[in-house]
Amino acid sequence: MVRYFLGILTVIALLVVLVLGIWVGDLIGFWEINKLALSAVSSLPELKDVAQNYELGKKRSEVLKKKEAELQALQERLSQSEAELDKRIKSFETEKLNWERQQLKRDTAKTATDVTPDDHRKYLAMVGGMKPDKAAVVIRELPVETTILIFNQLRSSQVIKIMENLPAEYVIKLTQSQVNNN
Repeated sequence: MVRYFLGILTVIALLVVLVLGIWVGDLIGFWEINKLALSAVSSLPELKDVAQNYELGKKRSEVLKKKEAELQALQERLSQSEAELDKRIKSFETEKLNWERQQLKRDTAKTATDVTPDDHRKYLAMVGGMKPDKAAVVIRELPVETTILIFNQLRSSQVIKIMENLPAEYVIKLTQSQVNNN
């Protein structure tokens, strides 16, 4: 009975050594087990198409990998294009905002310079028509140069009445400015 078990163990050991030898040969590249197995299976009449189907599957797998790589490259290009487009949109919006601000400044400057001499005369007539103490309150808040321009357009009697209601310090500034300009 021992001989019987030794015989079975010997067969099993030989099979293990054979399988390991084939496996090591496959790792080294000495044999291509897949092709050997497929050719062995193809020799059976019912399984003739297995080798062809395996090769076809291999080709399909390679084509699929190529298509996936192409798709990945296209996705990267798309994300780069989207990023570039976002930059351009932001740049355009910034330029648009700057342009709108410039237009607003131009429009504001244009409306400010669109004041006609008649508008100046009307304003001076209103200042001249005010009571001297009320006109003095308004003129006291204006710069000296503006006050001199207004006084140059008014009659002397109106200027004298307004100056009587201005603080002495302001009248001194006006006088010094007039003396320095002449």
